[in-house]
Amino acid sequence: MIYITKDASEKLDYVFIRAVEDNISAVTYTQSVGSTITVVSCTVNTNVVTDTDGNEYPAGRAVVLWVQGGVVGTTETITLQYTTVGDRTLKEDIQFRINNGC
Repeated sequence: MIYITKDASEKLDYVFIRAVEDNISAVTYTQSVGSTITVVSCTVNTNVVTDTDGNEYPAGRAVVLWVQGGVVGTTETITLQYTTVGDRTLKEDIQFRINNGC
């Protein structure tokens, strides 16, 4: 599970570099009923992604998740499921703890 602290007023993209042996061909997401966080989009990267250490990852090796909102004091979980070109299926939970930025 990945843990992220997010300000309720933020609308941000989160990039998850996936250690898979082939490219990601599709990604879907689910979240619990009544969730207060909004998923704006969830896609596979179509361009090279560079991490903070300067490492480059080609198209198809990362998931880009845009989210906004949430109610301060709540914890929201989004589950990503992605399929690779080689027909691997992976599932991963991302837990967002919502705060007010203070």
